[in-house]
Amino acid sequence: MKLLEMIRNARLYCMEMIATVGVKGILVKGWNESVASLRLLASKAMNLPQTNLDLAKYHYLNNNIWDAICRLKMVMFFEPTQYPEINYYLGRCYYESSKYTKAKVYLDRYLESSHGVFVTEAQFMLAVITGAVGQITAIPHTFIKISGRRLAAIYTKRVGDGEEKGPEFEIVKCVESFMLLRQYLKEIDQPQGHEVLDIGCGIGTVGELCRTYDIANTVTGVDLSEGMIAIAAGLSLYVAGHGKVAVYDQARVMDVYQYFQEFSSLHKFNMLIAFNFLGTTLDLQHFFKGCSGIAEDDAVLAVTFVEDMESNFSPVLKKFKYSVQDVKDSATQNGWSAVREHGMAERLKLMIFRRSQATNKSS
Repeated sequence: MKLLEMIRNARLYCMEMIATVGVKGILVKGWNESVASLRLLASKAMNLPQTNLDLAKYHYLNNNIWDAICRLKMVMFFEPTQYPEINYYLGRCYYESSKYTKAKVYLDRYLESSHGVFVTEAQFMLAVITGAVGQITAIPHTFIKISGRRLAAIYTKRVGDGEEKGPEFEIVKCVESFMLLRQYLKEIDQPQGHEVLDIGCGIGTVGELCRTYDIANTVTGVDLSEGMIAIAAGLSLYVAGHGKVAVYDQARVMDVYQYFQEFSSLHKFNMLIAFNFLGTTLDLQHFFKGCSGIAEDDAVLAVTFVEDMESNFSPVLKKFKYSVQDVKDSATQNGWSAVREHGMAERLKLMIFRRSQATNKSS
């Protein structure tokens, strides 16, 4: 059966080649390229399990979940024990398809194996599936990175096709929050000249607003997603007297907390903006402490989050919700004083804080 399946897959691969370049195209490629193609085909035919695993990962990353499942099951048929990560990827595919019963079976199998690479991710999904959300303290980085990659691909395609960016990017909420922040800056007579750190900058909406409304001297963006940073780093605006100017002076692919640690002694900011970032972690203390370490005296910090009676992970929203009191307490304990609160649609909350000069000197 396995030999027949290998022959069938080799035949399908040949058909895909012909469909792609045509018979004439294959003939005119030249002898050397033809030999190379045959060698590649032979290599793939000899190691079909690995080839299908690679294709499954490719399909999964590009959100072609059912194609990924088909490839993964093919690998499991060929080599049921050689690739223990198959159980993880199948569990994750079914998890993202809301097929939780099947997902749990494969994730449990994965945790019983000795693979160990995706234990945190598997435990996170099982906690969601079994309703043990109280055990969740952070969204795994791999989830954030893959989500960012997919959103970046959606953004790039829509912009290329001349379409609207879409609700996934929460641009309307971001603009509303920014305009409230801008109003506060006017009230304290600091409407311009800020050194801005955009925490979890995504596709760069905050950076564009900072430049459009001229509140920033410099804008630095930090995000865990390479795809998002690639978009943000490529943004530019025309500024009178300066021509085309990059929105971000720096845009770094980096964990925000790593950035806090590595750059706190090198650069300080007097404006920190974290719109829709807090939803990734329950550790508010870590966040506000990191912000304190990289903030100038009397700096402004603006954050948005989904408000709830208690701070916990929401499987429906796929992010953390927080009580206002928890946010205030964590901020206060790390030298931030709440100066503004604004409630918006869908329980979104904007809070603006100021860094105490006295606290900053004593910390």
